[in-house]
Amino acid sequence: MESMGERRSMVGLVERMNKDECRLCLDVIYAESSINLFYPDTFYLYPESVREIDYIGVLELSHDRKADYILCILEKVSGNHEESKIFADRILGIGNIVWGMQRHKFGTPLLSRSDVMCNIIKSEAENIRDKLIDTLWVDAELYNMIYYSILFLSKDSAKRILRDITGGCEGSKKQHDECYLKYFTSLAKMFYKVMKNERICEIPHPCGYEAEDIIGKIRDDLRLDSNTEFIILFMVQSVGVHGKASEKRIEKQAECIANILSDDNNPLSRYSHAYILTNKDIKDQVKILIDKLRGKGIENIYELWENEKTSKNIQSKNRINEVLKEAKKVILVILSDYRKRSIERVVKDLPDNSCIIVIPESRIEPKRGGDRILGVTGGYLKGKNLNDARVLCIPPNKIKVLKKVFSNQY
Repeated sequence: MESMGERRSMVGLVERMNKDECRLCLDVIYAESSINLFYPDTFYLYPESVREIDYIGVLELSHDRKADYILCILEKVSGNHEESKIFADRILGIGNIVWGMQRHKFGTPLLSRSDVMCNIIKSEAENIRDKLIDTLWVDAELYNMIYYSILFLSKDSAKRILRDITGGCEGSKKQHDECYLKYFTSLAKMFYKVMKNERICEIPHPCGYEAEDIIGKIRDDLRLDSNTEFIILFMVQSVGVHGKASEKRIEKQAECIANILSDDNNPLSRYSHAYILTNKDIKDQVKILIDKLRGKGIENIYELWENEKTSKNIQSKNRINEVLKEAKKVILVILSDYRKRSIERVVKDLPDNSCIIVIPESRIEPKRGGDRILGVTGGYLKGKNLNDARVLCIPPNKIKVLKKVFSNQY
């Protein structure tokens, strides 16, 4: 992490006020480029971004050992048509925008403009662009939430979110987590201090990310070998059964499950029993899914019912609680999403020797090509490579923690 002292060598804007014989220094202490912002609750629906920002910077205004901090959004104007952003930003409540006009002219009076500021912030942002993209491969959603909170939410709400992100990220001590979590922690801390106008002592520093060996970790944590018996349980997101979109998404789910269960190089394919969790809302979808899997050569996979009052006529051998009661080791695979209360119930019943894998269907992630860093991408339900930064693995030691948390909630 870079210190404030190390950053003093950066190019700054210096304005001398000879009247009072004092010096007022304005430095760009941090900057990022090409930010696309998405509504957090809708990014999995493949939306367009709600706002595209060319550059964002944090300015330090210092004098006589005192400092103030200003969040600055910078728009580098490429044409007069971008004047429409002014009205959209006023509706959205986004302020502190500086316009790099170059040769373009807007009709709106009294806009803050500075080509000098634009060039300095651009230079600072481009210095970290490649490292930032590497870092965001693992969790661009958290990055999006930080900027969404400071630009679209109330000050109090933004502070609470930034505090939560800081506290949650600081809790991890694993070496492979340190790099990107330190970056998110430092970014959230910096914006929190900007809001409170407190001295910033730490500058965010993205440093990339290397995905861990999820398959190897599962094999070691659960001590899987050719003779180990374990259950693999799939929880699939509800996607409906009508229309071409639903049909396509069910086919993707079937492809993902089939790839996991049929890969001889994947220890997960040596399962003892395989199930798909079902309930009254997705029973038709699960039946279609199992038929598709049978068509792909996966014969030994069956539906397993949640513990619902509406499923009272289901035989006990087909209920999730009865199966988990006898299980010694379980690998729970969640495809994209599932009902949160159902996940909590299943996790509470998991044996201690269990792990959870979450495979996303769509997500905000960085883009190496084009002008913008972030975009919404789909199609990750393939199951061919679980050693991927997009895939989340929750090991047995964290399963035990989750079981305690969920058990104390009810």
